[in-house]
Amino acid sequence: MSHVVRMSVEMKNWDLVAKAAGDVEARVIGQVHATRFGSGFAVHLKNWNYNIVIDKEGHASFDNYGGRWGNIDELKKLQEAYALRAAEKVCQDQGWYCETQNGSLIITHPTGGVITISGTTIDATGFSGEVCAAATAEIEKAMGIESSRTLKPQYGEVMLDQSQVED
Repeated sequence: MSHVVRMSVEMKNWDLVAKAAGDVEARVIGQVHATRFGSGFAVHLKNWNYNIVIDKEGHASFDNYGGRWGNIDELKKLQEAYALRAAEKVCQDQGWYCETQNGSLIITHPTGGVITISGTTIDATGFSGEVCAAATAEIEKAMGIESSRTLKPQYGEVMLDQSQVED
């Protein structure tokens, strides 16, 4: 086990935003120009009065009037669904095996480690040191900006293969 990363999701890939919107029962409006929230990709979240608009940098603009016009948890659900979709796309592009289990994405890395994406958290196990950071780098890039990283005690362990252990 080596590290846990919490991400601030940036929804830069609008195709993945559209798929994530479907996952959380939101309605895709599509590309919009010069709205009260600027230009970008609009999504109407469940039980919200107004659309959110996601700009090219992946940031959402909205007005939920302090929760009166929409529950912020619906936006969090969209961000979490996007994070799973972004991680899944990295796996497909890299040829890595992944599957969804109980709302989390479980990724089997070619080096033998396992990466679990739950919400906006990346949990890598079975790696040591910089191998772990390299294994999750593309996923982190696809999801957004790192907000925190916690190294597990095993991060500093040296992993030996059987040939290194024999006399």
